[in-house]
Amino acid sequence: MKAHRAALTALVFVVSSAALARDRDHRADPAEIKARQHFFGAENVDPVTAAVRRDRVIFSWFSNTSFAVAAGGRVFLLDSYIDQEGRVPTTVDEIVALRPEAIFIGHGHFDHLDFGGPVAAAVGATLVASPEACDQAQLDAQRVLGPTAKVNCLGAVTRGSSPGAEINSLDVLRGGVCVTAFKHIHSAVLPSDPDYAPNPIAVVTDPRDATLFPPPAPIVHGGCGGICGLTSIMYQFTVGHGEHKFTFLWHNTTGPYKEKAPQIFDIARKLPKTDVELGAIFSIGWTTNYERDAVLFTRALQPKVYVPTHHDLLFLKTTAPYWKAAYYRQLKIIGVPEAEQPLVRWLYDPEAYLNSSMLTFDIKDHFWASSPEGRPASECDSSGDED
Repeated sequence: MKAHRAALTALVFVVSSAALARDRDHRADPAEIKARQHFFGAENVDPVTAAVRRDRVIFSWFSNTSFAVAAGGRVFLLDSYIDQEGRVPTTVDEIVALRPEAIFIGHGHFDHLDFGGPVAAAVGATLVASPEACDQAQLDAQRVLGPTAKVNCLGAVTRGSSPGAEINSLDVLRGGVCVTAFKHIHSAVLPSDPDYAPNPIAVVTDPRDATLFPPPAPIVHGGCGGICGLTSIMYQFTVGHGEHKFTFLWHNTTGPYKEKAPQIFDIARKLPKTDVELGAIFSIGWTTNYERDAVLFTRALQPKVYVPTHHDLLFLKTTAPYWKAAYYRQLKIIGVPEAEQPLVRWLYDPEAYLNSSMLTFDIKDHFWASSPEGRPASECDSSGDED
């Protein structure tokens, strides 16, 4: 922990100095260029300015539900947790070197928020989260960087609001990406749903994993009670303008909406069309209701592409094939017609980490032009110039 604190403290100065250099001659710090090319591919990053392509949306997975994103010329994070440095080919230092301008947090458990507060404070990024997770991020930053550390945190919804009570447009990433957020619910263990047959996910893990990559202790977590972790936010992002718009939705937990918040299905049905959903397929209720919640939510949302996540954490490493087999069984059990099923982009750990070519999308591709009947495109019109 001391080593991480020292590294982050030193990087505050390094990042500030790099910003001044960029203002003078438009050249980015070499560490920033290297980090962005590592995450997004050298072909998508300017080797002088570190600018990323505006006509691509690039997701670079770095474990669990954490992604570095390049979209609309902007660089930002979805969650901030790195599961195991070594197994995951990046470090906290490299995340800082990326210079994300925003960090979106789905909920504040350590396997999502870890590093988020200190990184946001170090680079001056806006951290976007529930107000409760904002509290935790500030505590984390001060614990790691010292009592004067400050996190610029934007609460995505009103503190203590009910799931789905607010659908808020957020004033962040303006000029390149439009962002909408609403509260949903964390996954939970409930009795088996009698409407659907059992669908056990008989995962088998690789016993060598823990030996090859011993799990480290979390750097930061705890301090404000369980509410910081259980308050969950879902985000929809739109990039582009005119006839070329690309919209994606991200959530780092998937709850029992049917029993606890059926209004979330209604919101999902009324949202603008979603091209890509990056969503947690894992639920802590996986032993009783299996992948029911993920399939029911995706059926309501109707994305063109679904990217399942949260299947590589802790005891679940290298289990993607088992989640995949169970997912297709679940579609049949629920009775989702083939014509209504999304294309699924499966991420196999650890090979898919920082493999941005798997999740690079051209916003001008005609594939994104159509939408399900009655589902309009986003009204957002990003004003950033295109390449």
